[in-house]
Amino acid sequence: MSLGNIFSQVTYFGSINRNYKLSFNQSYYKNSPINGTLDFPDFSIVQPYITFDQPKRTAISLGLEFKDHRFYIESLNDAVSSQSILNVRYYDPVSNSFINYSYDSKDKTFQKRFSLNYEYQFFGKNYKTNFFINGSIGICHRAGSKEISPAGTMSSNLNFSPSLQMSFSSSAFTAVTKNAFTFGLGIGSDLFYKKHYILSISARFAYSKQSLYFNENTIKVYKPNSTQEYKINQDFLCSGIYFGISRNFQLFPWKPIKLKLFKKILNLK
Repeated sequence: MSLGNIFSQVTYFGSINRNYKLSFNQSYYKNSPINGTLDFPDFSIVQPYITFDQPKRTAISLGLEFKDHRFYIESLNDAVSSQSILNVRYYDPVSNSFINYSYDSKDKTFQKRFSLNYEYQFFGKNYKTNFFINGSIGICHRAGSKEISPAGTMSSNLNFSPSLQMSFSSSAFTAVTKNAFTFGLGIGSDLFYKKHYILSISARFAYSKQSLYFNENTIKVYKPNSTQEYKINQDFLCSGIYFGISRNFQLFPWKPIKLKLFKKILNLK
């Protein structure tokens, strides 16, 4: 009888979620991990651990809800962004002074994220703004085969003075693996206005040690009597922080959206 009462209260829903993402990367020089700035005799390079470049990602969810619990599966059109900033300070014989130069390089790789999510309503009453916690397990997936292969290269030549020229190239590669497991934790809230559901907001962290792509950044320094080459690798981690704005649609029993409510909120006639 208890199970029958619970399942009689089950509702099925779909959701469209717009995410704003913080990406995580790990950089290495000579197989040693680095964070932040790495200094060399002729230049320094900054590769931030966290980047926020073109982060808008869209997710679609399907699930069920009963009492204070929600279970749903989610498909996310995901991406990982990275950034490298090359800083050079050189002497300019024309102006007889030192000049600071900065070159900013940004990359982005695409992947899919699938996850199984559970949400528990921590507090809040029916038809009132609430608060819930979220737990998830999932998998990141990229297209292509299980091997290291080139995925694109970007390069630039930099001529500073007759005694100093440099080149910078960033080459992306697929990793040996094409799938990575993740698990996450987050919080969120359903926002109501006069007992009418408006939308939901959330903040979630997905964690993974694995990466599906990596960059090989090569910097060459040319001087009259010497050439120096530096290689810095950068892993695109499957970890990320997602800030989401979503709208749930009750699929069964069917519950239509009342457009009059939105007109009142927006003061539309």
